[in-house]
Amino acid sequence: MKTREFHRLLICIIISICFCGCYTLAGHPGVSETINESKKNGSFICELSTDINPYKVNDTLSLSFNEMWIEYPWLYGGTIYHVKAEILKDSGYTICARLRNSLKGYTSNWVIANDNFSCFGLANDSNLVADIKLIPKSKSFHFIIRESTLTETTLGKKIGEISFRIKGKVSNLELENKSLEDQ
Repeated sequence: MKTREFHRLLICIIISICFCGCYTLAGHPGVSETINESKKNGSFICELSTDINPYKVNDTLSLSFNEMWIEYPWLYGGTIYHVKAEILKDSGYTICARLRNSLKGYTSNWVIANDNFSCFGLANDSNLVADIKLIPKSKSFHFIIRESTLTETTLGKKIGEISFRIKGKVSNLELENKSLEDQ
């Protein structure tokens, strides 16, 4: 008898979570998976490009960028049924890169980093993201591809480098005389 009551209670809890909108993503940080999604949620700032695509790092590693962009950081708002982005315009910017090829080995074998011990993080199987404080007036970014031996005091061996630049006009933003700090 007690097992039957427990099952009824469990079913009621599951129904409440699934159908009453009790579960919410609200307050959790988000990152767009595509430029279209970034534009749709209002976080898109500008598109990026690179001169060499695909970029061959070495005999075993080649990066093929599908699309790259900068967006404002944002948080999920609403419920699971009605997701809405809450844009954080005073919290820096996010560089997003969607690759055509797999990111197998990223963080365990190699990373895209800079000289300040910060690197792109994995957003999912094909997207990398990096937070930046300011967009440089030069409209270009330079990163180093390193073996993944980053520690608090050492950088991994440099195996390549890549530059991104802003493509076209920058929407929703005035660059003014800002320079990139701690890229």
